[in-house]
Amino acid sequence: IQESIDSYIEKQELIKVIDKEAILKEICLVLNKTKQNQILNVSIKGKTIYIKTSSSELKQEILLNKNNILKRLKNKKIDLNKEIINIHTVIDKSIKSVDLLLKNSNGSIVRDYSDNLPEILAAKSEMVNVFVNILENSIKYSMNSPSINIKTYLKNKNIVVSITDKGIGMSKNVKSKIFDNFYRETKGDIHNVKGHGLGLSYVKKIIDLHGGMISVISEVEKGTTFNISLNVN
Repeated sequence: IQESIDSYIEKQELIKVIDKEAILKEICLVLNKTKQNQILNVSIKGKTIYIKTSSSELKQEILLNKNNILKRLKNKKIDLNKEIINIHTVIDKSIKSVDLLLKNSNGSIVRDYSDNLPEILAAKSEMVNVFVNILENSIKYSMNSPSINIKTYLKNKNIVVSITDKGIGMSKNVKSKIFDNFYRETKGDIHNVKGHGLGLSYVKKIIDLHGGMISVISEVEKGTTFNISLNVN
């Protein structure tokens, strides 16, 4: 019983971190437009200082919470709350979650869904977060307006989800490290919304816990494709 309670608490903490990171991204977007607006009687300068201070404090809290969560992910399994899901419904919800970031980047997402894919047994909220993380990377690591294609198909009793972008791509060295905890490629200020590197290490952990596989194909200045394979139960 105690293990179930601990697992539930960990999942709730992870959800809170993800929610806070979403709030942080909203703050950053507001900050970029601060000079264009004035809220109530607060001066633009005062509002800017307030938002910068708030976002800085929130970043530190998110970083500390992520570190604790990653340690727990490494030390033991999470008791995933699995249910029968439609993978397209999950992907659509993920796309909706990154809508603001996509619009702010003048990006677009094309869906190439296979008809009549079977439903699968999976943890819905965790799978939504998996796709959100990958989509955010595709958006943030694009030099121009992001162009993303999501394709689904059935292969050898597995549902495959391929997410392809035309971003900056990755070298072989970077590609070999992207699933490491807190790894981030350093290549100038290539995007406006910073993160702390939990994304892809978390993604791989969740896919592993589902008995699935994730792989990446990438070429510098050409783009990246993430392939996620999930068994049809």
